[in-house]
Amino acid sequence: MNTSQTDGPQMSQRRLSNRLLIALALAVVAAFLRSRHLAWGLPDLEEEAFPLKKAFEMCGWGTKTMRLDPDTAGWPSLSFYVHMLVQHLHYWTGRLSGEFADRGDYFLQQTTWTPIAVWARSVGVLASSVVVLVGARLGHRLAGWGGGLVTGLILAASPMLTQHAQLITPDILLVMFTALALERFVDIAAKGRARDYLWAGLWIGLGVSTKYTPILLAPAFYVAHLMGLHHRSVGLRALGLGDKYLWWAVLACVLVFAATSPFVLVNTGILSRDMDHQMSHLQQGHFGHDSQNPGLVFYAFDVLAPGMGWPAFLLGLTGLVAAAIRKRGSWWVLLAGLLAYYLVLSLLQTRFDRYLLPGLLPLALGVAGWWALLGPWFQARSRNMALVGVVLLALVVTIPPMIESLLFVAKQGQPGTRQLAKDWILQHRDGNGPYLAMELYTPALPRAKQIRLRRGDPAFANLSPEQQRRWLDLDPVSSVYLPFYSTREGAADFYYDLRHYLNYDFVVTSSAVRQRYENSPARYRQQVKFYEDLETHLKDVQVFAPGPRRRGPEIRIYAITPEIRAHLKRTLPPLTRDDFRAAASAVQASHFHNFVKTVASHATERGDAKTSAAYFQPLYETLPPDQRDEFLPAYANATVHAGLWQQAEPLLRRWRRLDPANPVPVGYLGLVQRELGNPDQARVGFLACLDLAADKPQYAALTVWVRQQLDALTPDQ
Repeated sequence: MNTSQTDGPQMSQRRLSNRLLIALALAVVAAFLRSRHLAWGLPDLEEEAFPLKKAFEMCGWGTKTMRLDPDTAGWPSLSFYVHMLVQHLHYWTGRLSGEFADRGDYFLQQTTWTPIAVWARSVGVLASSVVVLVGARLGHRLAGWGGGLVTGLILAASPMLTQHAQLITPDILLVMFTALALERFVDIAAKGRARDYLWAGLWIGLGVSTKYTPILLAPAFYVAHLMGLHHRSVGLRALGLGDKYLWWAVLACVLVFAATSPFVLVNTGILSRDMDHQMSHLQQGHFGHDSQNPGLVFYAFDVLAPGMGWPAFLLGLTGLVAAAIRKRGSWWVLLAGLLAYYLVLSLLQTRFDRYLLPGLLPLALGVAGWWALLGPWFQARSRNMALVGVVLLALVVTIPPMIESLLFVAKQGQPGTRQLAKDWILQHRDGNGPYLAMELYTPALPRAKQIRLRRGDPAFANLSPEQQRRWLDLDPVSSVYLPFYSTREGAADFYYDLRHYLNYDFVVTSSAVRQRYENSPARYRQQVKFYEDLETHLKDVQVFAPGPRRRGPEIRIYAITPEIRAHLKRTLPPLTRDDFRAAASAVQASHFHNFVKTVASHATERGDAKTSAAYFQPLYETLPPDQRDEFLPAYANATVHAGLWQQAEPLLRRWRRLDPANPVPVGYLGLVQRELGNPDQARVGFLACLDLAADKPQYAALTVWVRQQLDALTPDQ
């Protein structure tokens, strides 16, 4: 059995084929496992799936105009381009099969996301299989066939890798490029060839273009470089920084990054803005992370150990250290790569399990490190004993994570809590209801606002009449979402107030948000009080909880019955203009404007003009002048129907100036003058309204109403 660190020059073609065959077989096993239930959660896209959505937007399926600039630098661009390529491949495959008649058909796929999401998740399955393939090959090179088998099995069984293979994020691509880079680092340490430096630079560049963190591979690359210098018998003048191979790798990395994320370098304003946000995010911590263990503990006990199983984690960590001390060489490269990721990311306030995905490969190879140390002892006794030793080691490190992965995949095939909650909500529809106030990570429902906005969208105009009908046939639900902030403490306080939602039928919460607030009650008093108000005042009608065979967060649905609504409107003090002003200055403007506009519109639909006017007022006052007039008619209508005559008059006069041919504001001005005790001006307004409405059938009802108002004016008035 070969336990050397490099493939000997006399290795036979048969042994090369066997190594590749084992690696490919393990990669296929991993792909088969992770491709089960790829349609989980669909037709609702329950994950963030930002690369898919950004790519869909950049492809311009509705506008027929593709753009390459993502207008963001929080993440580099490569994952967006990968998914753009996948979507075009999906589209043209569909054109050939007759699934899509044109780009409009593909544009309508966003109504369910199902086929697009399955293709996008397949990218993760493929990338994770490449990680298994690379791991098995490296394990074989460093610790013989037994090391390759054990490494590949650990990576194939890893529940952490399995979970992220079914998510549409850049991280699964990042771990693939990291694995390919580490493989080249081992080549550099062992052989020091120019092509290995160039390939290493290419893979690092692609990794950094996926997400910035592969820059943390620099220590491992430098360790490999120093070993490569020794192999080439090159001196360590200037610590090897003057070596041309090193700079070829750096140049390759920079050029690849520039080619695959060009707008990150061009749009310096966007880069500065998004980097400021990312640095603030990393330094302040993500929402809910204050309840986590410290980084050094969190990534070991809460991420890596469960992510590959405790036996593999412990053996991998100790084996990597032992092999680095006893066998040296490439093992130091792997250890440097793991430590750089682990230590640097542990110091950040923001911590996610996906950040340590690249650590799985070095740890899996660490298990192979034990075989590199102990394998010769087994081999010296007998071939059968070596086989038994490999099998026992493989069973110990593979069975626990494989059980977890199989349970995870099986759960993905079951309906989730969000889907069950969605089904319940849709079953309780009547007329135009229900109206819902929803936290993030609650059921994904077609929203009336989104569908209405499409009527004026250029993408909607590009659809065929049949495609437009399919879009408008969507069955929308009227809902407002409570804004969510990952770093800005206190920014969401304004929205966690029961008084906003008294015109709604249900309030829906998700433990994915709620639990984070409730874990820090002193820090999030407003949110905790909101949940207490829900429990105290509303009717808790349904709870959809996760379980052994049910994925997803706990979804709670609270009902606001007509009796409860009437009682709360009588007893709760109304929100003041100061409440709105404070919120408008404290939160992100677009979120505030969208929220108050939606609540105002829903209040109008439910016949509550007073609430509608109360919400349109801060919207109108805080919008820039060139945007506020869009909502002027709705605001003026609300003030009239609420009987707010003095507030209505200047709004109606501005409406009249902006739309002088429209008789509605003229007629309402007549009504306002009558209510303010000016009958002569009221009569003038009503008559002017009749003149404008003459011979216009669409204003027939208005004409009847105005004549009634004129008849009601007594002579002495």
